[in-house]
Amino acid sequence: MAGRLAAAPAPVGLAGRRFIAAASMRYYMPGGPLKKLASGRLLMSLLGSLGHILRAGLRLPLPSIVVIGSQSSGKSSVLEAIVGQEFLPKGSNMVTRRPIELTLINTPNAGDAYGEFPQLGLDRIRDFRRIQRTLYDLNMSVSEAECVSDKPIELRIYSPHVPDLRLVDLPGYIQVVNRKQPPALRQRIRDLCETYLRQPNIILAVCAADVDLANSEALKASRRNDPLGVRTIGVITKVDMAEPADAVHMLTQNDYPLHLGYIGVVCRPVREKAGRGPHEVVLSEAQYFGRHPEFQQPRVQIGVGTLRQKLVAVLEESMRQSLSSLVDAVRSELEETRYQIKVQYNDERVSPESYMAESLDVLKQRFKAFQQQFGKPQLRAEVQRWLESQVMNVCAELYWSHPAARELSSHVTRSRAAGLWADASARVSQAAAAASSVVTALLAADTAKEQQGPRLGRPPDAGKEARAPSEPARPAGEWSEGDDAYWGHQLDRASALLTKSGVGRWTTQMVVDLIMGNVEAMVDDEPFTHH
Repeated sequence: MAGRLAAAPAPVGLAGRRFIAAASMRYYMPGGPLKKLASGRLLMSLLGSLGHILRAGLRLPLPSIVVIGSQSSGKSSVLEAIVGQEFLPKGSNMVTRRPIELTLINTPNAGDAYGEFPQLGLDRIRDFRRIQRTLYDLNMSVSEAECVSDKPIELRIYSPHVPDLRLVDLPGYIQVVNRKQPPALRQRIRDLCETYLRQPNIILAVCAADVDLANSEALKASRRNDPLGVRTIGVITKVDMAEPADAVHMLTQNDYPLHLGYIGVVCRPVREKAGRGPHEVVLSEAQYFGRHPEFQQPRVQIGVGTLRQKLVAVLEESMRQSLSSLVDAVRSELEETRYQIKVQYNDERVSPESYMAESLDVLKQRFKAFQQQFGKPQLRAEVQRWLESQVMNVCAELYWSHPAARELSSHVTRSRAAGLWADASARVSQAAAAASSVVTALLAADTAKEQQGPRLGRPPDAGKEARAPSEPARPAGEWSEGDDAYWGHQLDRASALLTKSGVGRWTTQMVVDLIMGNVEAMVDDEPFTHH
C-alpha cells in the first residue's frame, strides 16, 4: 500500500472503476464522512474503505509512518512497545526480509486484541505467537540468494490498547558487511527503503543511544529524502545505556535538528543498583525516567506514551493536508467511471448476475484465444527447436572437437564423389563384422591384462573406461574398416545421448508450465484481479 504509492500507477480498467465508485461514493457524497473527518479513527476507516482503490491502481497520497534504522537499533522493540504485544520475528541472522505494512485499529468495545493477514485470508488470530510464526515464515520464504523482497506483508492488529496508526517496518540498514551480508545486499536494502521514504510518508528514524548520531544510517537516509527535517521524528532507544546527562543532550541537541524533535524510550525493563549495596532493582520505563531528574526538563520528550501521542498527531495532520488532493483524485476517478459505464452499458443498471455473466464470458474468450494460439503444430515446432539444440550439443561434444573429424569429412566427401553410396548395405555389414572383431580383440587383451595384474604405479582400473573401438593405428591419409567401426560407435553414442536427454519429460513440463502461466495471466487481468 504505502510502497505502491512510489511506483507508477497501473492502468485502471472498467471493473476496477466499479470498485472505485462503490468504495468512494459514500465518502464523497454531500455530508459524507470525507467532509467531516476530524479524528484518526475516521481517517483510518476511510483508508480501509478505499483499499480497493489502491489495489485497482489509482495513486492516492495516503501517508504512512515508515520505521527505519540500523540492525540492532531497537526498531522491533519500539513497534512492539507501541502495540503492547510481542509479535515481530526474532533471529540471529537477518529476519526482516520483506516490508511489513502494519495497520493498528483501535477497538474500544473489543475484549482481546487480535490480528489479521488480509493477503492470506487469516482472520481474528488471538495468539500473537502464531502471528510471530506467520511473519517469520513469510519472511523466510525469500530465498537466501534474493535475501530481500519488495513484496509487502499486510498485517492488521485490532485492540482497545493501540492507537489508530499506519506503520511500515523495513529491513534494517547494514553497517558492517560480511560474507552473509555483502555490499550488494546493503545497496538493495537502501534502494528498498528509498521507495518508502518519499512524500507524503512520515519518517520514524530509530537510533540507539550507545551509537553516535553522526554514524546513524537512519538519519542519513532521512536527510536525503527530507533535507529540512519537517516530516522526520527521531527516536532514541536504549536510553538507559547512556548516562542521563548524555541522553538528555542527544534529545535536545541541534547538530542534527528535526522539526518534530527526538523522543527517548526504554522498551525493556531496566536493572539498576539499589543504593550502594550489591542488590539490583528492576525498573519500568516510567520508574527509570522518574528516578533521574535530568529527564524532567520541559524540552525533553520521553516515553512510549509520548511517542504514541506524537505519531497519532503527526499522522492526522499529514492526512488532513492530503485530503484536498485525495478529494480531487476521487472526483476525477468518479467522473471517468461514470463515463466508461455510460459508454459500455448505455446507462443500464449493472446487477451482480450480469457482472458475473460478463466475467465468465471474458474468461471463455481468453481460453478460446489461448486454444487457437497454441495447438499441436506449435507444440511440434517447440519440440523440434529443442531437439535441434540437443543435436547441436551432441555434435559439438562427439564430432566438432574431435581431432579426426576433418578426415571423416574428407572421407565422406571422397566416398560420395566416387559413387560408393550405392553399396551402403554391404559396407554396413562389413563395418559390423569389423566392429565385432575389434571388440573381441579388445576383450581378449583386457583379459590378458587382468591376468598379468596391474602395472607398478598405475591404478588397477586405469585404461578400462572405454570398451568401444579405439582409433586404429594406420598410415596417415588412409581409411580402414576400423575407422568405420569407430565412427559407427560414435553414432551409437550420439543416438543414446539423444534418447537419454529426456525429451518426453521436457515436453510434458513445457506444456504444464505454458498452461499454468496462461491461466495465471488470465486471472491476474481484469476483472478477476479485483477479487
